[in-house]
Amino acid sequence: MAHDVFISYEKTDKAIAGNVCTALESAGIKCWISPRDNVNKWPSEIVKAINSAKAMVVLLSAASNNSQFVMNEVGLSFDKKIPIFVARMEEVGPSENLALYLHSSQWYDMWGSWIEINMPVLTDLIKQSLPPSLDPGEKVSPKHIALAYKCWRKEADADPRFEAWDKKFNQRIYRLDLNVEGLWNVLKRIDYVEYFMHPSWKWAGSSSEYKIDKDKGDTNFRLRELIWGNFLLYAEVHLDNQDVVPLSCYVQLPAGKGSSH
Repeated sequence: MAHDVFISYEKTDKAIAGNVCTALESAGIKCWISPRDNVNKWPSEIVKAINSAKAMVVLLSAASNNSQFVMNEVGLSFDKKIPIFVARMEEVGPSENLALYLHSSQWYDMWGSWIEINMPVLTDLIKQSLPPSLDPGEKVSPKHIALAYKCWRKEADADPRFEAWDKKFNQRIYRLDLNVEGLWNVLKRIDYVEYFMHPSWKWAGSSSEYKIDKDKGDTNFRLRELIWGNFLLYAEVHLDNQDVVPLSCYVQLPAGKGSSH
């Protein structure tokens, strides 16, 4: 059954996890929660549920801090770039292992009177974060997938390559990480992606066109290259049994040190 949110919790917090699930579903947000939705208790069902989720709510408590299952679920969600929301069941911070995944997540206290204040806030934010879903028979379009990029320089690490590249090309050089983002059930329909590059990439010794093919082991339709200047970047996404979806984004490099966009 299709769902919006995967709820991750430690079994000793089962009662309050059920309350959170009920509150979200009462607001029209379909949840996946174990054991209700994993009657056979198969780990593969958990993986499938996380892969198809649009967001995760993790219940943070002293118990979940010590749960290997919670850490595995949160880690998988993090790797899939699924938005993670933290509902704190008590006044604790995440363990060192969980902190790696939750440091940039939004936290909401859910004990005592805080639950009445923060549950509606959490519900509204989850609704806002949910991307458009793909209706049965609907074709993938630019509203379901998008180009995303991050540009950076490692000047803080005194990486000598950037300075050398600056001199070689007489430009301020950055590294660019580029990928296609969207719901997992949409991404898995992609056969391959073609990126059409700005001429500077070819001058730097790169190909002017890239074909990212999942059958060759490429992941997340991602590439990394040298870049300079600001320009409009194009891509064509080839999907199963569907016309090509054209995508574009404007790449704008920061004036100072590298940053994310």
